[in-house]
Amino acid sequence: MGPKFYQQYSRQQAIAFFAKTGEPRTFCEGQWLICPNAIICLATLGKAPEESHFHPASCFRWIGPAHKPMSGKWYLLPAEVCAGCKEPRPIYLFVRPRDAERFTYVGQLAPANPYGSVSGGKDFGAFELAPILPSRVWELLGGLSPGQMDASALDQSLQRIDRAQSVHERLEILRQFSEFWHGPIDSRESFTDDELRGKPIPFPLRWWYQLAGHHENIMSGQNKLLNPSELNVEEGELLFYVENQGVYLWSTNPEGEDPPVKGKFNEPDYPWIDEGMLLSEFMIGACMFEAIMRAPFAASAAWAEEATLTKICNELAPLPLAPWRWPSYPSRFFARNGAFMFACPNDDNQGNKAFSIWIGAKTEHPLAFLQTIVDKDTWERVAL
Repeated sequence: MGPKFYQQYSRQQAIAFFAKTGEPRTFCEGQWLICPNAIICLATLGKAPEESHFHPASCFRWIGPAHKPMSGKWYLLPAEVCAGCKEPRPIYLFVRPRDAERFTYVGQLAPANPYGSVSGGKDFGAFELAPILPSRVWELLGGLSPGQMDASALDQSLQRIDRAQSVHERLEILRQFSEFWHGPIDSRESFTDDELRGKPIPFPLRWWYQLAGHHENIMSGQNKLLNPSELNVEEGELLFYVENQGVYLWSTNPEGEDPPVKGKFNEPDYPWIDEGMLLSEFMIGACMFEAIMRAPFAASAAWAEEATLTKICNELAPLPLAPWRWPSYPSRFFARNGAFMFACPNDDNQGNKAFSIWIGAKTEHPLAFLQTIVDKDTWERVAL
């Protein structure tokens, strides 16, 4: 008889399920235990990305004891938990918050690449988790804060973006979405007047920097909102937002109450083109885009048929935001009941029509309708 999902066990109890005879071999200060027919991971969770954590709900990121961003060391995973192992064994994951003694059993891990998912030396050992971690368990483990969940009020606000009469109304919608997704904004996350003094910053950007400019996870992650010190004006254009590989750039006027946004591909002699939206509107879209890309519960497909997109759109509502020209035109936003989607055409050179889709939510519940739509064999990311 094995462990029960989401039940708590002492270290000795967890080991006793699998180590029937003799002592298991231990690695990484006792976090990995290799038994003849099974592998046990006993991990202590901490703050992402420096310590072991879940993200998204289908992935466990293990950070080794000696593998810290400033350590200058690589802490190698045991060979037995790496992809391609000659004698694969099931890997059972038990986790606990830092201040807890007992471990919660959360499921099995698929073997990881020997170097995991390395990003700036911060992630080491990205394991697929089955089943996905339920939001209620994730919250009890201290790694998820669903926060404010009034999706109905947010839906109403988002549907009136195009009817907002002033920049202040649109910025309040931006604040509402940001606090819905990330929780209350701490006043310590703002830039001071001294930090912004003398900078060429139009009102919506200045408003955001003074509200939550130091909370980089809201407006940056996949792409990047430049910090005030990084802003530059070239030929009258203020570059303020950059695609993650620098492929596409967005600019606006260096002053004004709510100036228009321009964009261009980062190629020689490529002109700036009007994106058809005001800066405050673009910032709402950028905040939503970053949330979707980093959503704890999510699904994405680079190549989905139009019929699939249509089924999803029947469950969501298009938002009255001007479509983005990146990554392809028209790239549009959709939302309803706490689920948010960004979708764009992705046609090939042979005239085959398809779409790239990214959809995410703070918990699994708003995405329940996807269970009968998403093909887990063809979608690149599925955490539902």
